[in-house]
Amino acid sequence: MDGDCGIVDLGTLGGTLSVAYAVNERGRVVGESYPAGSVQSHATMWMTLSSPPKTTATLTSTSGINTAGWSREAVTVALAATSELGPADVASITYRIGQGPDIVVDADTVSFVVTDEGQTAVSYYAEDRDGNIESPNALAVAIDRTSPSIHIATPSVGLSLLQGESVPVTYECVDALSGLASCMGPVSSGSPYPTTTLGHFDFVVYARDGAGNEANVGQTYLVITPVAALENLLVIVQQFHLKRDIARSLTAQLHGALAALTSHYSRGHRATIDQLTATLQWVNRQRGRGLTDDQAAILTSAIERIIAAL
Repeated sequence: MDGDCGIVDLGTLGGTLSVAYAVNERGRVVGESYPAGSVQSHATMWMTLSSPPKTTATLTSTSGINTAGWSREAVTVALAATSELGPADVASITYRIGQGPDIVVDADTVSFVVTDEGQTAVSYYAEDRDGNIESPNALAVAIDRTSPSIHIATPSVGLSLLQGESVPVTYECVDALSGLASCMGPVSSGSPYPTTTLGHFDFVVYARDGAGNEANVGQTYLVITPVAALENLLVIVQQFHLKRDIARSLTAQLHGALAALTSHYSRGHRATIDQLTATLQWVNRQRGRGLTDDQAAILTSAIERIIAAL
């Protein structure tokens, strides 16, 4: 006979003569043999020594599975085993999901659904009716339904910037499962906000992870002129409810800076900067006296920002 063959003697192995009579439903040749020195025949069975079955796995998902192997929805795993002698020769498929038990199915095909997020290990193998067992196969089912998280460090409420002011924006995108594919804003994290144009603007950060989940977080900010910043500071001073002489002196100094800034005869901003610098010195002298530490800190921060923008 062609191929690798063997004789299974149902009585005693061996024989000086073997006779084939028929082929059974399993594709085996059956007959009889005569052992040496004996005239008594024994039933024998000749069979081709087959290789173990082979199992292929097919993964599908309603969201699709990208080239990196990630899905955004549950994944169906379909296993199909084949044998050299045909599908009927496959006795069973055994598979395991994660750390779960072995599941044995007496068939040549089986399918099941994986729903857990993250990467779930799946192992599987098949066995034929002759007891040949396939070497275990392994794959990872990767599912990520969660969009990336985005955090913008700069306060998102009431953010007011001066025209030309350099204030860095810091933001971060994080994804714990499939990892980040992109994290982008109008400027890169650590770069200044765009402040060349006056008006209200939306600063939006977009993120995408390795599975294709997307997210965006935005904040609105206002770009104003130094004139508007000084006018706002005068309103804040009124809200401090300072003693009359302190309030009168501080208001007069800020009005002086505002007048220098809006004067048609002003050449550059030198006069305004000098006036604001003098106001800063006055604020520091009044700290803990006519002004509380918090009030002095608010005034100092606002005035220094205006000077820097000029």
